[in-house]
Amino acid sequence: MVLELAYWAVLGLVAGAYLGYPALLVCVARTACRIGRLDGDWEPSGEVPPVTLVIPVHNEASVAHLKLANCRGLEYPADKLHVVVVNDSSTDGTREILESISVPNMTIVHTHSRSGKAGALTEAMRHVGTELICFSDANVFLRANALSELVRPFSDARVGATTADVRLQSQAKGWGIGERLYYQVERSVQLAESALWSTIGVDGGLFVVRRRLAEPIPQNVVLDDFVIAMNVLRSGHRIIYCPDAIAEEDAPPTVKQEFRRRVRMATGVVQSLRMGAFPRLTQPITLLMYLAHKLLRWMSPVLVLCLIALSASCVRYHWTYAVPLVGFGVITLLGGLSLVSRRVRESWPGGIAVYFCSTVGAFLVGLAKGLIGTHSAIWAPTARTQVVPAASATGEGNE
Repeated sequence: MVLELAYWAVLGLVAGAYLGYPALLVCVARTACRIGRLDGDWEPSGEVPPVTLVIPVHNEASVAHLKLANCRGLEYPADKLHVVVVNDSSTDGTREILESISVPNMTIVHTHSRSGKAGALTEAMRHVGTELICFSDANVFLRANALSELVRPFSDARVGATTADVRLQSQAKGWGIGERLYYQVERSVQLAESALWSTIGVDGGLFVVRRRLAEPIPQNVVLDDFVIAMNVLRSGHRIIYCPDAIAEEDAPPTVKQEFRRRVRMATGVVQSLRMGAFPRLTQPITLLMYLAHKLLRWMSPVLVLCLIALSASCVRYHWTYAVPLVGFGVITLLGGLSLVSRRVRESWPGGIAVYFCSTVGAFLVGLAKGLIGTHSAIWAPTARTQVVPAASATGEGNE
């Protein structure tokens, strides 16, 4: 009896993480929309606010020139846009590339030793003189109107940050099918959360935040963007997902590099929990959304292992208890076949299976590393593939 109760409880948590919360949230948001209780139409505040685009770089010689050209192509008033690039001790010629390209109102800062992304962002803050800051990775290319779309919601004083729709260019990669499905669900959840009050977190590749809510940035933090987002929520402000603020980012070119990226993310999750980077107990709705959207999904790999064990233990009571065990066995088999067969990997079942298996495996490894404290804030960019910048790369759009 106890095993059966545990089985149904864990099954409910797993189903809630992947299906229940997204479905419930979207339904509630649509219902609220029909009765006119949603807040999402942002009126222009009149004068365009100044904004500083902060770009941390380390060994980004392959994309640095494209990134600066992308900055020049943004449809934002030139006198309102400032750019701060922090070169975190690059050794591949990034410094020379940065200094050879002219961008209006650009400040280039060179560090003398590696400090990691959080350290680079802290250094950049010393050169920011605007209320709004846009953080963007070097390999993220904004569409021409993306920055304007991210800034629009700040006409509402309750908005503390906005996050973009950063699309990973991984259609040719083995996990592309599963990844696209994940992001379709994730973006629907973010849109619904924003409409109801606030989404939980930002996309670290491109987001805008009020300066006073971004500081201080802990120097040893792994998930700097998530910690900043939690600072925004804990202050009582909203985070708004802007679906029209679109950017492209190249995904890691190999399964191994993508696996390492997710391990690092899971390690950062444990660190954020230890730091207390989550909504306050006095914010019950936001805390509930955090638990359902973030924490439950982060813990789902552990829950999956528990469900498999309970399924095997309860099958003696009734054969239907074997369904999760058989299901995960099939998924694991497909995931394994996908690693050795491109044909299987590019099919819908194979693509979803390899994405699911790699995510579960990476998070289990990352959670273990986080618990034993083996993590570093120093990041190393993965090998870059060419992504065609969405905004004009001619430098003629920033007038």
